[in-house]
Amino acid sequence: MFSGYLVKIKGIAGTSASSDYTIPMSGVMVYGSYKATYSTLDGDSKRNGTGRLKRKTFKHRVAHCTFSFLPMTNTALWDIWSQVKARYIKKRQKKVRASIWVPELNDYVEDYFYVPDIEFNIQKIENNVIKYTQTDVEFIGY
Repeated sequence: MFSGYLVKIKGIAGTSASSDYTIPMSGVMVYGSYKATYSTLDGDSKRNGTGRLKRKTFKHRVAHCTFSFLPMTNTALWDIWSQVKARYIKKRQKKVRASIWVPELNDYVEDYFYVPDIEFNIQKIENNVIKYTQTDVEFIGY
């Protein structure tokens, strides 16, 4: 059941980031940019001599979502992204525990995710304020 968010980063007990952080949607995300998959992973799938697919799949499935932030200033972007970074379980891996909305299930999947490198593109700089273009973000399940 939908609970009013698309991505929620789980807090880390015993730290300053112990509470969950919900990535805002309104005024932050580009509407129409959120995409989520719940991937079936193939093991040793191959075609036999007659061309029929013999597919072996793992029980473990992987959730993955992408979305874009609207163009925003460095301060606004940092206000959001610092909350995500504070909840990295493994900083070098950019690993978080998160809950993401998966339309295929009409439900959330809570799991461990990593955040691939993000390209922050500068649109302009005025009065010591950086304005970034739309920024694409991904969360890929382990």
